[in-house]
Amino acid sequence: LQGLVFHEAYPAMDVVKAYRDHHILTVPASENTVRLLPPLTLSNDEIDHVLAVTKTIMADLKKAA
Repeated sequence: LQGLVFHEAYPAMDVVKAYRDHHILTVPASENTVRLLPPLTLSNDEIDHVLAVTKTIMADLKKAA
């Protein structure tokens, strides 16, 4: 498991919903922390995909704030 801590302007549930829209499994860990739940057999391409989605989500949330 990996946790991502976000600025308080990005509530964890908003981030979880955004990841879910991209078919990436996450769960809220606290008000501003999200846990990523990657499979044990994660490929480099999948890691790159999650990073690209994370950039997109952060840009979208920044625009909405």
